[in-house]
Amino acid sequence: MAEATLCPEPLPSAAAAGKLVRGDLSALPAVMLTTAMRAGLIGVGMLLAGEREHVPRNAIGGALAIEAFVLGWEWWHARGEAQG
Repeated sequence: MAEATLCPEPLPSAAAAGKLVRGDLSALPAVMLTTAMRAGLIGVGMLLAGEREHVPRNAIGGALAIEAFVLGWEWWHARGEAQG
């Protein structure tokens, strides 16, 4: 029986994050680019929602928090693959 997935498509930065946590430092620019693009999207969303104070700080903080989660998730999966 096929396993059901909650999210059939990975996050856009998952491939680069996976490479980075496995030691491929050439993925660092891609991770930084997706984080910057995510900060832009968050900032635009905040502006459209009416937020006017601290938008850059909060957008960057939100993007970094998401990227930290993605890197942690990929590290956890890489660790599980290494253990068998």
